[in-house]
Amino acid sequence: MRVVTRTDAVEFIRKHGGRLYVWADLMRCTGQRCTFFTTSIEPPTEPHEFRRFGGGDFELFFSDEGLEPPTELRLELAGRRRKHISVYEGLSWVVRDHGPQVLGPPE
Repeated sequence: MRVVTRTDAVEFIRKHGGRLYVWADLMRCTGQRCTFFTTSIEPPTEPHEFRRFGGGDFELFFSDEGLEPPTELRLELAGRRRKHISVYEGLSWVVRDHGPQVLGPPE
């Protein structure tokens, strides 16, 4: 999986401990299964099997919940008043809120 990150997102992640957790949430959408990705700078309270991606300026912990992982994951800093990391996996921006982080389209 290729991770593409803007400089301001890297700075935000490093300022908040240097770790980012991204996991898939599976839901039903009009009969079909939809996948939403959730981000957090803190580990989630529910159990997930994370794979660690390191070697850059921060550690990324990613859980695809048994699905095929995306070929590319884009991380951007979003939010005007409440900064958060947004993730795009090549299909669509998705919105999920988890603690101090919000996953959604860049503003």
